[in-house]
Amino acid sequence: MRDIHEIKSLISLILVALFSTHALADEPPKHNCKQPPVPGKFASDAALRAIERKTDIYKDCIINFADAQQEISKKTAEVAKANQAS
Repeated sequence: MRDIHEIKSLISLILVALFSTHALADEPPKHNCKQPPVPGKFASDAALRAIERKTDIYKDCIINFADAQQEISKKTAEVAKANQAS
């Protein structure tokens, strides 16, 4: 009887360990850029120009976000390298 309880406890412990590791993982950073809408087939020229402007703004936002993330990554690597040297 004791063996069954030990097995159930072990299985429960394994399941908790498996499902809790996801919570420990870091979430990737998210940008706050607003994606422009996709124009319909029959969009007017004015609507297409407006969407083109919004697309350029979105592209610039994504590029700035990527550059900022690369800078953070670079600084983190530099700190890690400095810590290894000491």
